Amino acid sequence: MTAKSFKSQQIKHFKFWLEEDLQDGMQYQYALFQRIQTSDYSQRKELYQHANQLAQKGADILVTYEDKDCHLWLNLKHKSLEMQL
Repeated sequence: MTAKSFKSQQIKHFKFWLEEDLQDGMQYQYALFQRIQTSDYSQRKELYQHANQLAQKGADILVTYEDKDCHLWLNLKHKSLEMQL
């Protein structure tokens, strides 16, 4: 399994509370995701490597990009996988 990527305009953004912190979330195809990493576009190689590590563990991962930033999103159903890295 590999990470999917697309332009951020294709998703719906929202904010939510998790562990007493305000988090960035998004909805894509009936699934809810939490942003777990943001990198400058020049650092996208490292972000994609992290995304692929999570995807190999079975996580549903998305990568979006806008302007000069790339964002890594983890499906909230797979939140526990983030802690394994």
